[in-house]
Amino acid sequence: MKPKVLRSWCRQILKGLHFLHTRTPPIIHRDLKCDNIFITGPTGSVKIGDLGLATLMRTSFAKSVIGTPEFMAPEMYEERYDESVDVYAFGMCMLEMGTSEYPYSECQNAAQIYRKVTSVGRRGGGGGIVTVVASSL
Repeated sequence: MKPKVLRSWCRQILKGLHFLHTRTPPIIHRDLKCDNIFITGPTGSVKIGDLGLATLMRTSFAKSVIGTPEFMAPEMYEERYDESVDVYAFGMCMLEMGTSEYPYSECQNAAQIYRKVTSVGRRGGGGGIVTVVASSL
């Protein structure tokens, strides 16, 4: 994949996440993955789809384990997360798009993925990261 195309797609995905995350209350997609990103038309317009697992952020943290294990942030397994879990999933999408490999393809089941994801340790907060990354692309 050409880097210019990847940058364009990433920029559009981040704009979509920014839109969701800046609603009142914020919307958390919770199942962002390449299978839920749709490329349309000859210009390569990108749309985020399948909002079936999305939720409104009505409290300071959401509390349910839901999504595709390969794209789930460690916080989701702890059942205490916010919209930054979508940014983690976006990073996993970038990894898949850049390498043409599904994340954690070496794992045989969700339990192995869980062990890998949670053994890495907790990340810092992602407040405003979508805007920062989008402006840097």
